[in-house]
Amino acid sequence: MKELEDAIDEHYAGTIAGLEAARRQRKMKEAAAESAKLETQITELREAPGRLSREKRQELEGLEEQLEKERKKARGVDMRKEARAAKKRSEATSALAKVRRELRKALRERRAEDVAELEKGLKKAERKVATLEANDRRTKWLDGLSSRLETVVARTNPGTALAREAETCCTALTACRRLMRLDTSAEDEALASAVVALEKAQCGGGSLREIVEKALEAMKPGGAREKFGRKRRQSQEVSESASRYTST
Repeated sequence: MKELEDAIDEHYAGTIAGLEAARRQRKMKEAAAESAKLETQITELREAPGRLSREKRQELEGLEEQLEKERKKARGVDMRKEARAAKKRSEATSALAKVRRELRKALRERRAEDVAELEKGLKKAERKVATLEANDRRTKWLDGLSSRLETVVARTNPGTALAREAETCCTALTACRRLMRLDTSAEDEALASAVVALEKAQCGGGSLREIVEKALEAMKPGGAREKFGRKRRQSQEVSESASRYTST
């Protein structure tokens, strides 16, 4: 079985997808190394004796901003997707404000037909903004898990059982980011449990392996909730999904 797995890994490494995955991993490692350098520079500036001059404070702010970007790269965050998501949220918020203005005007002018139509549009716009805001909170929550997972990976020795469990958890986290289900509570809970277990573990295998493999299994497509159409699923309330990430 081990020989078969090694053969599959070797074949995948030579495919276009495998080469692309290797390139992404290399970029992430480079970003992680750059992050470590920036953290050292920031620490030296913060711990420097005396009061920081205006120029030094500006330098510190620039380094912190650059560090945030490198950390995102190290986590494999697609900056273009992030920019598109921000634009989408901005457009949805503007559209919501426009519908509210038009509705207030229609109410003042007592245009009953327009009011009824605009009220429908208002509910739709509010639902869209709520969904996008919930997605944003979930992304930030996952980023927090990713940072904690990076800390675990940094203290593991390559090739050990603990390192393999951490790698499995990294794979689960990547898959969790790509989920298209409206309700991801079960998957998120499994992933959070795996990260907590890794943080407490001193070695891999045993119950830890079961926990991280359970998290990875939870991300697989074909769950019961995916039997429902997207529009039907989106008719559910977003607030329950959104609130999970504010208290985690």
